[in-house]
This record gives sequence, C-alpha cells and structure tokens, in this order.
Amino acid sequence: MTCLDALAHGTVGGIASALGGGRFGHGFASGGLAALGSGLNNSRFIGRAGFSPLRVAVGAAIGGTASRITGGKFANGAVTGAFSQALNNERAEARNRSELQAALDGLRRDGTLDPSRDFKHPDDAAMHVLNAAAPLSAEHGLEVAGSIYETPEGLFRYTFPQIGEASHASLTTSYRGYHTHTRGSLKFSNFATQDNETAGYDLKWVKEARKDLYMGVLNERGVVRIGVCEYLKCFDHGRNGTDPSRVLQ
Repeated sequence: MTCLDALAHGTVGGIASALGGGRFGHGFASGGLAALGSGLNNSRFIGRAGFSPLRVAVGAAIGGTASRITGGKFANGAVTGAFSQALNNERAEARNRSELQAALDGLRRDGTLDPSRDFKHPDDAAMHVLNAAAPLSAEHGLEVAGSIYETPEGLFRYTFPQIGEASHASLTTSYRGYHTHTRGSLKFSNFATQDNETAGYDLKWVKEARKDLYMGVLNERGVVRIGVCEYLKCFDHGRNGTDPSRVLQ
C-alpha cells in the first residue's frame, strides 16, 4: 500500500462521507487510514485468504477511530472504513489469488510445471517445482505448497502447487512436502517466528509428519534459494528461523 493508494482511498471515503451528509475530511481520514492499515489488516495477520468479514470489521474499527480522532462520529467513520476494506483491499486479495492461479496454470500449459514428470531423487523434484513457483509466490505475496511422492517404479514426482495464504500453506502429512515463502532468507519458520499460532509453522509440520520439508524463496537479489529441513536433523529453535539441514541451491 503506497501513500498514493491511501490518498485515492481517502478521497473515495471523503466523497462517500459527503454524499451521506457527513464531512469530507472525516471520511477522508477514515478511508485513508483504513487503507494504510491494510499493511497489517490482511490474510498474513488476520483471517484467512479470500473475503474475510473479520478484516472488514477491523477496517471499520480503524475508520471509526480515525473519524473520532478528527472530530467526526465513530459510526460514520466505521462505515467508511468497512467500505474501504471490503471494496478495495478484499477485492485486491481475491484478484491477487486469481492472478497467481492463472500464472501457475500457464506454467502447466507450457510444460514448465509437469506433475507427471519422473525424477530419480526427491531433491530433484522439489528443485524443479520450487524454481518455477518461488518467483510467482514472491510476486503475488502468497505461499504455494504440495507434496513429493514416490511412484511404484521407485521414482519421484511432485503434485501441482496449491495456493495457500500470505504466511502459510496447508500440507498433507502423508508425503514429503514442499512450499514457498514469499520473502526473506532461507529460514524455516519455527515456534519463535510463527505469525499465527493457529496456522502452524514449518518445524511443527516436520515434527508431526516425521518427513522432510523443502522450501524455496526468492531472495532480495532475485535468486531462488532452496533448502530442505530433514526430519530429526532440523530443530525448533532460532530467533530468526531454523536453518535448513541441507542447502540445495
């Protein structure tokens, strides 16, 4: 969310407030601050991906507080804040998810992602899918995840990436797993770094699944880094996350 975006949302809020009989300035403050609050009021920190009534309620609280501080009525600001969150931020999240899905489907069509391809080692399967998916995950701000499984012939394949949320993605514990992070260094999330206690975290999955977990992330230099946290070789500690037991790339 840029200052220009907040200005645009504030203007819309001000106009809506004026049309409803309120003051432009109060609506501007409510809409603008609700927009700025979207940096925290999103699926990374509050609610799940897709439309979230909880985030709309938070937007209403932000808008109402902003209006009250600037001398307006809390109720009027709450309406403007909720409107801003529902119309702008929630639609943006849904659009982002749709665009990521379209990009992944495009990689399937052109053969970059091919879940039917066989690999001799699970590392190779994980590296193939993560090299393709990690840049898209960073671009759209959503994690993707899937499984690495062994075929009856003793070869390995990956499942097609499934879109998760901004800070986590669901994984079955039946097979080795792979997933992306949307940003940061090659560190697996642990108890100390979890964003949402109810969402789980990387090291918790490894302990519960008793299987290896691969992770890919596009670093600040635009390079995809890939590592694996192997069961009984990664430990749930470290203030900034857990290092992989092996770095693959």
